Amino acid sequence: MQKVSLKKREKLLLTVACIVLVGVVGSQLLEGPLKKHEQSKTDLQNARLRLEEVRNWDLEIQAQRANEEAIRQLTKGRSSNFNLVTFLNLTTGKTGLQDRAELESRSRRNFSIPEGLDVAELTLRGVSIDELISFLHEVYAGGHLVAVYKMDQMKPMSDPAQGLECQLTFVSPK
Repeated sequence: MQKVSLKKREKLLLTVACIVLVGVVGSQLLEGPLKKHEQSKTDLQNARLRLEEVRNWDLEIQAQRANEEAIRQLTKGRSSNFNLVTFLNLTTGKTGLQDRAELESRSRRNFSIPEGLDVAELTLRGVSIDELISFLHEVYAGGHLVAVYKMDQMKPMSDPAQGLECQLTFVSPK
């Protein structure tokens, strides 16, 4: 077989063509996996963010369940015939405010209160701030899961020496 002899110029052209061919093919081969690698990095980062978000949701749900369990335990501890109005009436009697208290059971529809809660409105007239604080301490110390939903007003009576007039709305789970 006869040996092919190429001129120097042809050898140079052939070498440059091979280098260009290897460069083009190499860049095409590397570009596909490189894009996939970068995409997988992005997907991994997004998955980590979603995992962290789900873990935070799980912690929130666990905390909410713990709160619900605490509420269940508190409501379990009180008598089955617990009535918010009766409890507040007894508490005003204990604190000596019964003659200056006006107590009404309210429909929760009048307020933006979720279902499953009792609502009572208490108006106190001619009470001192110390008497009000003592009354609220007695309400919260009872362990009956009663809370002040809102205080509509707290103002001095027409004669400031007579004390305060305040209107409180209480809520409690049924």
